[in-house]
Amino acid sequence: MTSLTGRTGGSTFVKPIDGKILLNAGLLSGNNADLNPNGSTVEMSRFTDGSTPLARYRSSSSWFSSPTNCDDPTIAASNTLASSPASFALTCTDDAWWAVAGDDDGSGLRQYPMLPQLPSYTRSGPMATLAGCNIFFPGRYEGGSTLTLTGTNYFASGIYYFERPLVIDTNATVVFGEGKVAGCVFDSDAAFAPTAPKAHEITGRGATLLLGKSATVTIKSGAKVSFNRRVSSASTKGSEGQAIHVVSTGISSSTLTVPQDQVRLSDGSSEPVSAHEIPIGTTGAKAKYTSSTLSASTAALAITLGVGSRVTVDGYVFAPQAKVTVDGSSGVSDYQLNLLGGIAATSVALNVATPSSVANGWFVGTRSEVIQRKFLLTATAVVSGHNVTSQSAFELNEDKSYAINYWTVDA
Repeated sequence: MTSLTGRTGGSTFVKPIDGKILLNAGLLSGNNADLNPNGSTVEMSRFTDGSTPLARYRSSSSWFSSPTNCDDPTIAASNTLASSPASFALTCTDDAWWAVAGDDDGSGLRQYPMLPQLPSYTRSGPMATLAGCNIFFPGRYEGGSTLTLTGTNYFASGIYYFERPLVIDTNATVVFGEGKVAGCVFDSDAAFAPTAPKAHEITGRGATLLLGKSATVTIKSGAKVSFNRRVSSASTKGSEGQAIHVVSTGISSSTLTVPQDQVRLSDGSSEPVSAHEIPIGTTGAKAKYTSSTLSASTAALAITLGVGSRVTVDGYVFAPQAKVTVDGSSGVSDYQLNLLGGIAATSVALNVATPSSVANGWFVGTRSEVIQRKFLLTATAVVSGHNVTSQSAFELNEDKSYAINYWTVDA
């Protein structure tokens, strides 16, 4: 992350950010004054290599010339993140940003996010409609212009690879994957819809969006959007916990270093994204990921909050070569923004002027929820003399929400 900013010049809405914050470099200015780390830790990296500048932090007008890392008291004094109503610890670390990105592996270390295998089938848009609900299926959305969603939409659980911009229009409703937030249908409804593809590739629960080429996600004012946290199957393990991942074949420049993505294969091994390919039918042709062309000046995820906006992203947003922006007009308070899984980006701008008047209307950071219990239900029936088995695995969370991890028929 190169910068973390609120409204220009600060505002009366001091916005809490929960969870650990790492500033890999960045701008330290009055634009940070309405952001509050909420009692957490802010780490500033001193890490440098051959492609990153020694002067890692700068004031409003210029880079600090000397000394060059976050240990310098001048830099610490220039940090204007809000300390009220809560306080936070400011530390300096030798770690580069990619050493602390991704999910905690349980030992305090973090696993740099991997990509899942590329989806097998190409799609162009919704392939089924039930009671006014437009249903999308996992796959590759490669060709064509911007895909704009209106009305009520459901993306069945699985992996979605986009090479075209995705726009969720004003007042549209979209649920990505099955989980805590209910969609207009369930995965089972989608799989057995009359026009559903036979090879629907619905897996696990929740959904992950992978962005290649110039693909971005834009959520307009008043839209109701929920990303249910991804719980993968064995064949899509790389998608675990991810909501949005911008594809990278690696960047090494004077201002930004991003490692090449690795693809996790079904046998547990991995390969560089530049080498990963899958066959297309029996034609002999191959499909591959294409690296994102987004830059630090482009928003991979752009959210505009307006009256009636309800945006929940339960999973992390991984866009290390692009930015994430949230905009909200002064006086607009009827909105909900819950970014629950964390963000990795070149910059994050929270340009929101007015606090939410909605219950649980604001959360930006990382939230861990205790899974109280997991269940596996098995049902067996005799059909035409043959045993048919169905299984469903689901989890019950501490807050009494639940999610179906997977279901099988005739297992």
